[in-house]
Amino acid sequence: MTVPDRDHQALLLRQGAAWIERLADLERWLDQRAADELASLQSCPDARLADRVEALRQRMWDAMQRAAAVPSFTRTIHGQPIAPPAPPPRRLRGAARLLKRTPIANTAQLELLPKGRR
Repeated sequence: MTVPDRDHQALLLRQGAAWIERLADLERWLDQRAADELASLQSCPDARLADRVEALRQRMWDAMQRAAAVPSFTRTIHGQPIAPPAPPPRRLRGAARLLKRTPIANTAQLELLPKGRR
C-alpha cells in the first residue's frame, strides 16, 4: 500500500467526511456517532486511509440502495431526452453480398418467371 501525498490525503479526508455526512443522513445517526466516525477517519493511518474511505463509500452506496436513493440519469438536449442511436444497417456477408435483388416492375415480368417462383 502506498502512502498518499498531502494533497491526495486532504482529498480523501474531504471525500470521507462527505460520505460520513451522507451516511448519517440516510441511516439517521445521532450527532455523536457521526462525530465518532469522523474522528476515526481523521486518526486513520495514512497507509490505510484510501481503504477506509473506500469502505465508507461502499457503506454509503449500500445505504442508498436500501433507501431507494440511488440517482438515475437521463441524457437530454435542451430538456428533451435523447433517443438511443439506431442500430447500424445490416451488411450482407459472404456470397449474399454478391447477389442482387431486382424488384419485379410489372405483371409482364411476373409472367416470365416459372410457376414455382411466383
